[in-house]
Amino acid sequence: DQDQKLERPPPLAVRRLELQHSQLLEQKNVLLLRVKLVFDPDGRHAFRHGSESTRAETLASAIRQARSLSFVQAILPIAVEVARTEPEVAGAILELARRSDPCPPSLVNALGDLGSEESARLLLDIGVRQENVAALVGAGNSGRADTVRRLIQIADRGRGETGRLARATLRRIAPPPGLVHGELESMVAGEIDGVRSTEVKASLLAYLALFKNPENLGVFQRAFTTSRDDHIRAAALGGMANAGEAGGNALLAAYRQCSTPAMKRSCIHALGSARHRPAVEVLVDALSDTDLRRDAARALRRITGRNLGDRPGPWIRWWRSQGDVPAAWRDPDAR
Repeated sequence: DQDQKLERPPPLAVRRLELQHSQLLEQKNVLLLRVKLVFDPDGRHAFRHGSESTRAETLASAIRQARSLSFVQAILPIAVEVARTEPEVAGAILELARRSDPCPPSLVNALGDLGSEESARLLLDIGVRQENVAALVGAGNSGRADTVRRLIQIADRGRGETGRLARATLRRIAPPPGLVHGELESMVAGEIDGVRSTEVKASLLAYLALFKNPENLGVFQRAFTTSRDDHIRAAALGGMANAGEAGGNALLAAYRQCSTPAMKRSCIHALGSARHRPAVEVLVDALSDTDLRRDAARALRRITGRNLGDRPGPWIRWWRSQGDVPAAWRDPDAR
């Protein structure tokens, strides 16, 4: 019996498999031919003949009958272009993604390119169910507020590998093109206060800071004053740095609340990024602290465009030449 198990299949079985393989290849080539008859070979959907409904039906049917990944990859670029105006083709792509396990990268990218609410929800479902990072990132970058809210909830409350992947995804998502202020930004700003995970809150603060919207300043101030986690506070400082003049003033107030050298350095970096000129006095004073001197000198260079070293004297003399020196400063020669 053991010898029979080790025997190779008889020639007839091999020929049967070869026949089945050739039939599948023929079906693939027929489908490709049907698509080529409808679409120009350059991939643009400028059609040679046929009504719009016929063209959409042909492509949707080809997607539904696909049996090989290579065929799907061949027609997806064309299909996505058409799907933006033809719901039937979009539906066929969604159906194909639902029955693909695992979902291949080309199909994940196609769902992202569709840019619809339904495709964003499906990307999130695939990401969670298959632990597919690319699908999770696609869902996060969809710009759909409801989908991103679900991703935040999974990252904040999820356990195990799914929660870890969702948290990693939040660090990689990008804001919508052109940093348009809208529903997504408002949703993120509203969710931050209720987030429990320090990692998720820090990621959302960093994401919100990219919008550079002064209206979000209150979110960053609350995060800074209510948290004792250095990652959250540093992310909040970055948000203040992107909030204009009011954000610069908030950074000065935050600096006075900092009790550790590490947090003071984070605040000094943020003041330099904000190029907040009223911070020059505080930064020159910080030059007297050996723990802060290098960071303060770097921030002063960013704000003033001058390189006067890391000693207070040259900076005070330069500032005096500008006609505005604080009375609290001592004689620079004494420094």
